[in-house]
Amino acid sequence: MRFHLAFWRAEFRRRFAQRIADMLSADANALVVRALEIEGQPHEVDLTIPDPKLSQFLVSSHILSEPILLHIPAQNDILTVDGHWWPPVRVFELKGVQLDVASGLSFADGRVVSQSGSGHRWSRDAAFITGAFRRVKAQRMTEMSRPIASLGQTTNYYHFLIETLPRILRILSVAPEVTFLTSGEVPDFALEILEFAGIENRIMINNDVIAANDLWICEPSPLFFPHPEDLRLVSAKLTDATSHEQSTDLSASELVYISRSKSSRSLQCETDLENHLLKQGFDVLHLETLPIHEQIVRLQAAKVVVSPHGAGLSNILFLSKDARVIELSSGEWWWPCFRRMSGGLGLGYELIVLPSSPSAPHGSASDAIQMLDAVLSLKK
Repeated sequence: MRFHLAFWRAEFRRRFAQRIADMLSADANALVVRALEIEGQPHEVDLTIPDPKLSQFLVSSHILSEPILLHIPAQNDILTVDGHWWPPVRVFELKGVQLDVASGLSFADGRVVSQSGSGHRWSRDAAFITGAFRRVKAQRMTEMSRPIASLGQTTNYYHFLIETLPRILRILSVAPEVTFLTSGEVPDFALEILEFAGIENRIMINNDVIAANDLWICEPSPLFFPHPEDLRLVSAKLTDATSHEQSTDLSASELVYISRSKSSRSLQCETDLENHLLKQGFDVLHLETLPIHEQIVRLQAAKVVVSPHGAGLSNILFLSKDARVIELSSGEWWWPCFRRMSGGLGLGYELIVLPSSPSAPHGSASDAIQMLDAVLSLKK
């Protein structure tokens, strides 16, 4: 409680000063805003910015990917021009720092390390929201000298496969002896993928704040902007593991529909759409019921993938470059992550915006059939 009160006292002063600055002339405003920005810097350590104090805890830095620019043009006047510029992907080795296992955040010199966040928000905000600052300041820590890293988010399929797994693989590429720490049980789907990739034996459950002398961090991609090289890295790793499976001789169609009928946010009467597509030669897949190697094999064979917006579309990273992705959404629940993934992987992509209604907020099968038939006929 004392920490929260102290935080909000400082935050009130900052916001009050900002309000005053807003009423000043442009020249005076710039000076005040710059002063506020400088005042805020001590809350966070950026390992990519020159700082004499970095030598106290930064052991090494490894560049694993060069800068890359993604540009996605507008589509049918529905989506605006999109894209992103990624700096080099780096992995850092730190000593004499702290790891809050529950949040995955790392701390050095009393400040949270920028690159230890998830990419969803500023690390200093995450440190406050998750209580990591409070736990680290309590100074009840467990010493650990072995090479360690945070496992990262595992509870959501998309975030694990597209954001967490690349960071794990990046770290292992330069520090193969690392143990990954997590504060809770890892879900079955994540354990299956980790086992499939041959790294499940590197996971340790720990609920402590760790005083680490050999900590590894891979900087994240921004939320819903997966790095194209990360996508290729995961695809290559899991595809290679699939080649060693004995039961990969599956009869797979070039036309795939990824169903959400057994999940939330499904289309109204989605089974009607499934039956319609089955008659047109589509395989209807419920990915949550398939082992990971079968998911990969079936997506590798696909030339056209149709799916409502959802985590199952994460598997488009296994498609070949000439494949096409058709995403269905009413806009009630939609993020541009799969459009960006398609752009980064060189896949064709189209969004079909379904009508929304109170009875069918995520769209209906009848509308999807009509609109999808028109799109598929144009592609023939």
